[in-house]
Amino acid sequence: MNTQGPIALLGGLEHLEGCESIDRRMMSEVGSSRPNVVVVPAASSRRLMAATAVLARNYWRRLGASVTVGVPGDGFEDRLAAAVGEADLIVLTGGHPNKLFARLGASPLLDQMIHRWEAGAGIIGSSAGAMCLFEHRLNLYPPNPLKRIAGLGVLNGFTAAPHFDRFRAERWAPWVARNVLRSSIIGLDEGTALVGRDGRFRVEGRRNVTIVRPGDLQVFPTGSEVPVRFGPAPATPEPIPLLRPVPVRAAAR
Repeated sequence: MNTQGPIALLGGLEHLEGCESIDRRMMSEVGSSRPNVVVVPAASSRRLMAATAVLARNYWRRLGASVTVGVPGDGFEDRLAAAVGEADLIVLTGGHPNKLFARLGASPLLDQMIHRWEAGAGIIGSSAGAMCLFEHRLNLYPPNPLKRIAGLGVLNGFTAAPHFDRFRAERWAPWVARNVLRSSIIGLDEGTALVGRDGRFRVEGRRNVTIVRPGDLQVFPTGSEVPVRFGPAPATPEPIPLLRPVPVRAAAR
């Protein structure tokens, strides 16, 4: 029986005003008004990690959650092990995807996070966190920007493109999907998330989620249902018809 918990893929600006509807939806999905939330700022630089931790802690406390923030360092995995084992929601914050991948890739902590998700806990991935959740991600740095490289492999079938609106990615994402990835992209606007489970997802937050398939681009505003499915298999998403997409011109900025 599939008991995987809910997923939220957020386009960035996590733990800021305007994201409350996203995270309250996740609290509802896991069935708790006071969930145990474990925040893993593994994508943060050491210079910004303390600020990221404080922002996350204060934000979740305002929502009524019990929150633990695990800061990477000596004993990082050991300190988080017990907390993740009891988590209702696990949050991977934004920052540098390469740092997140280096700290969590093939680690016992990642295995434990996946185990907890498979037992029903929710996972929230924002920006770098959303990118790294998939089997593949786009490289952002020289010498090979936009090359397809490995992610953590929790999810499959798509590549996440956060900050989609800021970078006007609708201009280049179709070319990348067709010529580089040869697979589909989920474009996540800032402060906007795709939230759900079991092929039933909804757009929550400020703006739009864009599904880019080779040769096709469809825009879904807040409140839209988007029936996508994620892995772990098959590696290519099922060809599920999308519901009433907003024409691209309606998303022009």
